[in-house]
Amino acid sequence: EGVQVVMASLANSTDALSLLFFLMTLTVVLFGSAMYFAEQTAATWDDQNRTWVRKSEYGGPVEQHKIISIPYGFWWCLVTVTTVGYGDMVPVTFAGYLVGVAAMLAGILIVAFPIIIIGAKFTEVRD
Repeated sequence: EGVQVVMASLANSTDALSLLFFLMTLTVVLFGSAMYFAEQTAATWDDQNRTWVRKSEYGGPVEQHKIISIPYGFWWCLVTVTTVGYGDMVPVTFAGYLVGVAAMLAGILIVAFPIIIIGAKFTEVRD
């Protein structure tokens, strides 16, 4: 019976789940792209290795820059917005920090609203 309640509440929450998917996609595209451009000030192109390399003034050894393309920015944003936070990619510029804070706050709000609706539908189905 418990599984049926969960399935029924999810079936009644398709609008909220669609909204969650849409807002998550929009957020990942927006903040992932913004992070890529914000972090490019900390990188320089290495012709020999054909990759972006972090400038030495941003601390640590000169190494391959972590956010080397917009899809990498999408990965960073998805991990950040869902509050997983692997730590495999972190911003090193002030602009990157600002984008990161905005992405974290947006992630909390984006996930919270549909979850409230799904919870209300669950209670409605259960009663």
